[in-house]
Amino acid sequence: MSAGRYRSPVFLLRPERTETTGGTAEISFAPVGEVFAELVTLSRGSRFVGGRPEGYASHRLRLRYRDDVTSGWMITSGSRRFRVLAVSPIDTRNAEIVCMLEEEGL
Repeated sequence: MSAGRYRSPVFLLRPERTETTGGTAEISFAPVGEVFAELVTLSRGSRFVGGRPEGYASHRLRLRYRDDVTSGWMITSGSRRFRVLAVSPIDTRNAEIVCMLEEEGL
């Protein structure tokens, strides 16, 4: 692990589910904090969803080990927003984790 690798400040957002009076559920995201991480673009492109073109981008986020980050969390970096798809430790020492992300709002 190299501290110089973590150059991108990102904010971690944890999902919170609340039940409405109408019986439906709403998901909001609560800030957990800012960390520094390595954010790498893996692919970009466009696809048709519902007959309309939609852009997509897949990224990898690498950061110091945390045991609370799971799929469903959100990551923000500046005005960019990413959905966490999967999280796994780099090795058995639990020094770092890797998050697979999908950028939203392209």
